[in-house]
Amino acid sequence: MLRTGLWLTVLVLFALVAAGCTEPGDNGGAENDRDDEEIYEEGTLVIGAILPQSGENATYGEEAVNGLRLSGLDGFTYKGVTVDLQIHDNNSESQMTRTRVETMIQDGAELIIGAVASSNSRAGAAAASREEILMVSPASTQVALTQEIEHFTRVCYTDAVQGPVAADMAASLLKADGIEPEELRAAVLFQQGNAYSIGIAEEFRRHITEELGGTIVENVQFQRDDAEIHSQIRRIAASDPHVVFIPAYYGEVGVILRQAREDWQGSYIVGADGWDSPELFELAGGALGDLYCYITSHFVADEDRPEVIDFVDRYERAFDGARPGAMSALGYDSGLVVIDAVKRAIDDAKGVPDRHQLREAVLATQGVQGVTGEITIDPETREVTKQPILARVTEDSLTFLDLER
Repeated sequence: MLRTGLWLTVLVLFALVAAGCTEPGDNGGAENDRDDEEIYEEGTLVIGAILPQSGENATYGEEAVNGLRLSGLDGFTYKGVTVDLQIHDNNSESQMTRTRVETMIQDGAELIIGAVASSNSRAGAAAASREEILMVSPASTQVALTQEIEHFTRVCYTDAVQGPVAADMAASLLKADGIEPEELRAAVLFQQGNAYSIGIAEEFRRHITEELGGTIVENVQFQRDDAEIHSQIRRIAASDPHVVFIPAYYGEVGVILRQAREDWQGSYIVGADGWDSPELFELAGGALGDLYCYITSHFVADEDRPEVIDFVDRYERAFDGARPGAMSALGYDSGLVVIDAVKRAIDDAKGVPDRHQLREAVLATQGVQGVTGEITIDPETREVTKQPILARVTEDSLTFLDLER
């Protein structure tokens, strides 16, 4: 009996020692939100977002905001730090972008997401850079932005990628019709004074002539809000192009296609991601049903990748059945990248990170799986390596296009 009692005492003591070695809150190996061996300072992290919700590019911003909200960034909490996402409208204007960015900084923003249009991002990033605050754009593709503005990065490809892919797509379409790349005749219609339009047009022309051996038969400009561009349309038609390239935003493109409906029916019409808006179909006035239109973009809702299928389902349930576009996906991916960076910055700061810690964390982004592809940011160039996807533009929707290119 004494020996038995002694062994019971030993077992009880052993159990108590083992229990004492267990950390408070230990759940048997599941990941904890917080490591109690380290003390984290709780608080609020203010992140600003500058996106167009009015003006000529309003649908871009509306979609991007929806995607950003769906990502869970607003109110995201990690180890006692909560993100306060403050979203501002820039009215699709550069001056308003600059002003609102300055306001967000005064209100305590340590990181800014935006803008969409390259010209707006340039204005906003210049203001943010003066305060050493990083701007992360969902969709600004102008090449020079990262080259000229130190505190700017993006989650999308650039015009240096998009322009050549658009040219290769045109060549592939024509090759199927028996026309070799060196026989290709292309016309370009771009917007005067628009950095986005000018940049893609330049890359497209270069690739057609230098890489494919084709010919640019016309290079024509139009001005913003031109209600009547029949002279440019007829000039292009008279050059008998195989393909017409229009790197412009949906508001301008819809007007152009409606007026070109009769003149360009024998040519392929190729565009870029700026076409991607639900308003394009209404603005084109049915012309898309008579024209052969194709674009490069970041996302098409009917692509059968699992990430896309899941995102479309969640988006439609969250926003009353609305179909997501490219800006929805890019807004969502921006949120994922920032969440990933915020977690690492909080761990580094042991609390609320500052602008410098956030910048370093964003630029160290590796392998974030987004809807538009895997996102890794090169810390030296501040660029991601991604390829556009291709889409056929029908009378009322975009359809994923699978071409060898």
